Amino acid sequence: MTTPRIGRHVGGAAAGLVVPVAAITLWWVLSADSASIYYPPLQTSLERFADVWGTQPGLGDAFTSIVRFLLGYLLAAATGIGFGIPVGLSPRLRRAIAPITEFSRSLPIAALIPVVFVIFGPGIRMEVSLIAFAAVWPIFLNTIDGVRGVDETMLAMARVHRLSRAMRLRCVLLPAAMPQIFSGLQVSLSIGLSITIVASMFGGSDGVGFFVLNAQRTYDMPAMWAGILLLAIIGLVSALLLELVQRKMLAWHAGWRGHAQGGDRT
Repeated sequence: MTTPRIGRHVGGAAAGLVVPVAAITLWWVLSADSASIYYPPLQTSLERFADVWGTQPGLGDAFTSIVRFLLGYLLAAATGIGFGIPVGLSPRLRRAIAPITEFSRSLPIAALIPVVFVIFGPGIRMEVSLIAFAAVWPIFLNTIDGVRGVDETMLAMARVHRLSRAMRLRCVLLPAAMPQIFSGLQVSLSIGLSITIVASMFGGSDGVGFFVLNAQRTYDMPAMWAGILLLAIIGLVSALLLELVQRKMLAWHAGWRGHAQGGDRT
């Protein structure tokens, strides 16, 4: 990697930190003299953050939420991509399942919590099921759109070269649909994290969501804000990891897009 490219990466990372650092600084300054029980100084919340999440019970709640979120999200990704590919390839199948798809994805997750609670009871199965159900639809629909958008010329060339169905799927169809699939994965990431918190608040007895709700009920507002800060950190780290995976898997797409844009300017 050349020095100019390293400089661009460092500059981009620094630019991305400007707004978060400015927001935290502003929060610190405006809340420094706060006497409100609901909006404690940021310094107090950070001290409570270290006290809560630096202990074994706090780490246990954080670990529980992260594991359940990952299980639900990975299940949603596998289901959405696995079913989205054949549906995207078959117009007849798309028409057949369209009513069920539209009905299911429009259901409010909050309304499903009592139903899933009765079916699975409290615990990991209930929470993972809710996370997967909520997060699967953006992945499923974007996979369908990505497969439908694959250039017919590419598929025809693959058939002319007598590639097997497995080879066409692995070498032509999936790479071409992957940018659209990652768009669905990005949308589902925030949805899955939100449902992780909601599920642990209303149907669980542990996890970060339960901790935040319990802190609010007991008027331990610094602890509540400490939980919210942890959720923001988990969301940020998850988004950065997904972006890293996307850059690795779609490096060819970024290079091709840059080459095409360069060609348009000439």
